[in-house]
Amino acid sequence: MQAHINPWFLLLLLNLFITPVCADFPSVPDNYPSHELISGCGNNALSAIDSSDKRVLDQLLEDYTLQRLKIAEVLRTIVEEYDIKGDLRKRLLGFADTFDTLTEDMPRAHPDSEEFRGFDFRLGMGFTSMLYFISEDKVLADRFYAGRSDPESTMGHYVAQVDASRDAYFLALESVNKSGCS
Repeated sequence: MQAHINPWFLLLLLNLFITPVCADFPSVPDNYPSHELISGCGNNALSAIDSSDKRVLDQLLEDYTLQRLKIAEVLRTIVEEYDIKGDLRKRLLGFADTFDTLTEDMPRAHPDSEEFRGFDFRLGMGFTSMLYFISEDKVLADRFYAGRSDPESTMGHYVAQVDASRDAYFLALESVNKSGCS
C-alpha cells in the first residue's frame, strides 16, 4: 500500500517547523541564516549593536524553539482529547517523549553555534517523522489539521503561540536589518 501524504502535512511543516536555524552537515553554507549574516547593510547594524541586543536576539530564538518543543504537551493533550487508544496512542506518546528529550538536551540558542544547528536539525526531523506518521492515519490527520485553524483547540492555540514567537524573532531580525540600511 502506497502512503499518500496529506498536502496540509507539507504546508504545516513549511509554515511552522522549518526555522532559520537548521543544520547542513558537514559544512555550513555562506548564506546560512544567522545573526552574523542578516544582509549587507544589516551586518553593519548587527556589528554596531551591543552584546545585550545580540542576547535579546538569542533569547527570542530560544523562546521560539521552546515554544515549538511544547508540541510534547500538545500531543499528550490530543491523545486524551481524541481518546486515542492502542498503537496510535503509544506512537504519539513516544513522539511526545522524543520532544521532551530534545527539550532537556537543548543547547544555548545561537544560530551560529554548530551545536544549536545540529539540535535544530534533530528537532526538524522529529517534526517531520511525527507529521508523516500522523498523515498515515486519515481520521487523525483530518482532526489534527482541522484543529490548526481553530484558536480554541489545543492545536490551534499551539500554532498561534508558535507563530507569535516566530514572528517576534523575525521582526527583531528585520529591525536590525532595516536599522543598518537607513
